[in-house]
Amino acid sequence: MNDSNKNSRNVNLIFNKLKVAYELSTDAELAKKLEIKPSTLSMHRKRGTIDINSILNTCKGIDFNWLFDHNKKLIELHNEGHSEAAENTEMFAQGDFVNELLSLRKRIGTLENEIVALQKRLASKSRY
Repeated sequence: MNDSNKNSRNVNLIFNKLKVAYELSTDAELAKKLEIKPSTLSMHRKRGTIDINSILNTCKGIDFNWLFDHNKKLIELHNEGHSEAAENTEMFAQGDFVNELLSLRKRIGTLENEIVALQKRLASKSRY
């Protein structure tokens, strides 16, 4: 793999990690988060470059060691105080996997809310 392809792959991995961390599904949403134009983000993907300052200035609460180290084998994603783990960072290089992960995280949140509602209903019925 030549350096240009490797750089592009690493940049895509960083952008996809950011999408997962902030629960974003599109590059347009990521560009808005980074306070750049979508076309600028697209250009960075194509060139295999990244504007480190826009990431450092706009991405608060991110573990930058995790974000910039493409060799990390365990990624922790936080969702409302819960920790989820994914063991293969290679999957984050593929947009389909990112979208699937985001969809599953949203579904988990919905199911957690349903559990809380059912627990409340059960508690109110047991009082009578």
